[in-house]
Amino acid sequence: GNDTVSYANSAAAVNANLASNNGWSGNNQSDTYAEIGSLIGIENLIGSQFGDLLIGDAASNSLDGGAGNDTLNGGSGDDTLNGGSGKDVFNGGAGNDTVSYANSAAAVNANLASNNGWSGNNQSDTYAEIGSLIGIENLIGSQFDDLLIGDAGNNSLEGGAGNDTLNGGSGDDTLNGGTGDDTLNGGNNNDVLNGGDDNDILNGGANNDTLNGGSGDDTLNGGSGKDVFNGGAGNDTVSYANSAAAVNANLASNNGWSGNNQSDTYAEIGSLIGIENLIGSQFGDLLIGDAASNSLDGGAGNDTLNGGSGDDTFIFESGDGSDTIIGFEDGSDMIHMNGGIEYSDLTISNNSGNTQIDYASGSSIIILGINSSNITEDDFIFI
Repeated sequence: GNDTVSYANSAAAVNANLASNNGWSGNNQSDTYAEIGSLIGIENLIGSQFGDLLIGDAASNSLDGGAGNDTLNGGSGDDTLNGGSGKDVFNGGAGNDTVSYANSAAAVNANLASNNGWSGNNQSDTYAEIGSLIGIENLIGSQFDDLLIGDAGNNSLEGGAGNDTLNGGSGDDTLNGGTGDDTLNGGNNNDVLNGGDDNDILNGGANNDTLNGGSGDDTLNGGSGKDVFNGGAGNDTVSYANSAAAVNANLASNNGWSGNNQSDTYAEIGSLIGIENLIGSQFGDLLIGDAASNSLDGGAGNDTLNGGSGDDTFIFESGDGSDTIIGFEDGSDMIHMNGGIEYSDLTISNNSGNTQIDYASGSSIIILGINSSNITEDDFIFI
């Protein structure tokens, strides 16, 4: 089985070593962990309320220091180390090891790249090195607003509850936001970002990332590389605002690509597309919606926006360039003007059977196939 010895009620600090099959406390009493064949009969340890030394073995151990300034050495398995309160030292050893702050009484700031972590009560934990490798690969945050930072390795960062920020670093990382409005930054390499519940911001960074929004109204920023977007439930947005090239994104065919010919795929959930809205780059983009109600924001550059057959919203503001709307459905689609622009700031005219709207300085909108006489203030939203 998966067995645990607990020293939670010990009257003194504990030194317990699963590798040598023994343990002792400050009162010099010794416990022996009986062997079963070639297996150690105890896999997990819970320390006392004092400063303990807990040492694992070659198995995958769970070591829980409890209160006090503890030292937890995982051994060579894939271990989970729970420091508890106090200023703790974690040494994961070989294997793929995790430090968990799930029971922390305050928010956590833990950084694998600098080998330290601290919580809102200013207590500091140190991640011990093994050669040139850091002994901790993964972090689990608290129920509060945490900052978890990875390193150059392949890390798993789990925020838990709270509005967390997870920064993956340069490895192939897996970031799990959990509940709360989280911000997930994949960094370099090929990352998997899972927003979880609530309204999350997912930034894939460089290389080929998979971004799963979860159940809230999420914003997914792929960065460079060939990315996969899955908005999940909610009203989700993919943003190419930081793209280094123009974007052609089509929600109806579930794909998008940029000027560097890299392709992104919008994953489906059942019969629904997980992405409802698009934000373009600073260049001349083509953004195409689907049968749902989409929001399309071309950003700067001379963009072409095609909403599809739903009740769509086209978003503009000063400095957006000369944009074109295709398939505008008068009476159902809306033009959303940001930045304090008012209806009186617009000059609406007919242009060869199309509507031309001039606003701000050098910005304009052409609505193809709609005569200007059909465009009224009711077609606009002003923010």
